[in-house]
Amino acid sequence: MDNAAYKIYYLVMQREETVHPVLTHGLVPGHLTLPPGHRAYRRRGTDDWLIMVTLSGRGLIVYPGGQLRPEAQEVVLYEPRTPHDYGAGPDAAWEILWAHFLARPEWSAWLHWPVVSPGLRSLRLNERRVFDAVVRGMEAVVSRYRSPFRHNRALALTALEEVILRCDSCKAASEMTRLDERVRTAMEFMCANTQRRLKDADVARACGLSVSRLVHLFREQAGTSMQQFLERQRMRQARERLAMTAEPVSKIAYALGYETPFYFTRRFTRHAGMCPRDYRRAAQGGSMDGWKVGSADR
Repeated sequence: MDNAAYKIYYLVMQREETVHPVLTHGLVPGHLTLPPGHRAYRRRGTDDWLIMVTLSGRGLIVYPGGQLRPEAQEVVLYEPRTPHDYGAGPDAAWEILWAHFLARPEWSAWLHWPVVSPGLRSLRLNERRVFDAVVRGMEAVVSRYRSPFRHNRALALTALEEVILRCDSCKAASEMTRLDERVRTAMEFMCANTQRRLKDADVARACGLSVSRLVHLFREQAGTSMQQFLERQRMRQARERLAMTAEPVSKIAYALGYETPFYFTRRFTRHAGMCPRDYRRAAQGGSMDGWKVGSADR
């Protein structure tokens, strides 16, 4: 379709607001095929995130100044309060797996995908095995959500978390290949030594660089300081240990290199939006669904 034909098609599209699902449990997923020309339009977007995985056909997403045509093996992500204008093109259907969701606090760092336009992100899953795993994960989200069994919504959110982690791993693998080898060495060293009270000089020594050079190079390529990166790794491990073990908070704090449990609690609360004990109670009690994005990893 040429530009003139598209302009006419766009101008005559129905511009009524599309109703969006109410997220009573922090999630509403689905699987549908949009017929040619069908569109969804929400002038102010929604208060939740929206993920769409293309199975077949080709979509049409319009944003200020351009358009995106997602096809198989492409995943699209709308941030909260981003205007929605998407659907199938005029000449082909668009089959997608989708989910509106409220992100758990720890998900915010995993949703930093390549930006198409402010509030609109897209990720190309070039490896077929990764894409197939994401599709299976999204299918599990839908089937678990619709299941009549107890904890179905919590299990659906767990499946969605796995999908988001797989996408983040794919993005991270692509980004890591572009990083300077010395920055990768610094990241690997910090990830392997989260229990130590590392200073920038310790990391620089492991990389064979001066502190000033590594600090500049790391921030330039990673977009964050080394100490911020290190703390994110510690908080990730803290969340895992709180959710999966009965270890006292004090033991976790000391094991992750914090001088006192009090300081660890302050830092964890800032990242997760709740104190360690509340996080453990929510995670182990299966009541994490519904938590909105906090300040974690921003």
